[in-house]
Parts: sequence; C-alpha cells; structure tokens
Amino acid sequence: MARTLPIHPQHSTEARKGCKSIMTDWHAQVTLTAGLSPEQQGDLHEALPRFAVITYRADTQRATVALPLTAETLTQATRQALEEVEAAARQVAGQARLDSVRVLTEDEYREEIERPSRMDLIGATEGAKLLGISRQQFEGLAGRHPDFPAPIAELARGKVYTKVSVEEFDKRWTRKKTGRPPKESA
Repeated sequence: MARTLPIHPQHSTEARKGCKSIMTDWHAQVTLTAGLSPEQQGDLHEALPRFAVITYRADTQRATVALPLTAETLTQATRQALEEVEAAARQVAGQARLDSVRVLTEDEYREEIERPSRMDLIGATEGAKLLGISRQQFEGLAGRHPDFPAPIAELARGKVYTKVSVEEFDKRWTRKKTGRPPKESA
C-alpha cells in the first residue's frame, strides 16, 4: 500500500524554521507477519500504546495494528508507528516482519469510515457463476485449494469474497478435467 503525497513548501524543514510546530493527529495501520499465540496477541496489545487495536489472522500469521498518533509530519507519524509496532513485536515475539504501513490524518481516517469505498463482494453463487462451476464445486474449491482467496467475512448465508480476488484466482487456476472420459469413435 503505497501512498504518495505532494510536499508543500509550508511543510518543508526550511519553511518551518523559526515557526511554532503544529502537531497533527494521525491514524496508522501497520501490518506485520509473526506467528503469535493467543497469549502473545494479548501481550502485544499490552506492549503497544493505549488505544491500539490489533486484528490477527492465524491462517496467514498476519497482525494488523491500528493506532492513533500525534506528530508534526507524515514522515514523523510513519516513523513513530513503525518504531512502536516493531519494538512491541520484538518484545513479544522476538522478531516480526513488517509488511506494510498506512498513515492518514485523523480527518482522512474519519472520512474513510463515514464514506467507505465500494467493494464488489460475492458469495458462493456469484463465485460459481464467475468460475463457470456449480455452487458445490465452488465451496469445495474454496475449502481445499491452497491458493483460493480467503473470505473477508462469514455471514449466516455463507462466506463472502471480494470479486477481484476470485477473478485473480481464476487467472492462476489450472482446471482439472473431471467426469466420464469421452467415448472413442468407432
């Protein structure tokens, strides 16, 4: 997740010399890979600053840490988020691989929550149609194939996937021929 921001002259080091620093509230999301037991997940939460939220996916061994920050610049906020998460992960797990960081101003974060971007979501019926197979075959494929995308949610009606993840899977998937072999010509 790369984010490119223009650098405005008023935010440059030269422009800030002699000026009072202006602190900004930021919201950071840092994703890391580390095999964490449930106890270590709790320890990680305790090792992080107050108000940090952790979501952990055991199947991918990835943790996403969301935390509020206060800093003058995007660079400082990013550095602070990475340092705090890395220090906490090192303390709890010994080591962890930092995979990504995403930093937004608090206003941008609130805007994103209030107006989330539209996602094309599909269930087993739509996924089966997209792949040209039956619903039962789709569910079997989802449960057995190691490269099948993980669902983003599981509702009472079944698992929900992003359409783009199933489309990408379809590009890589080698279909096996099943069923009765064709009759030979006499």
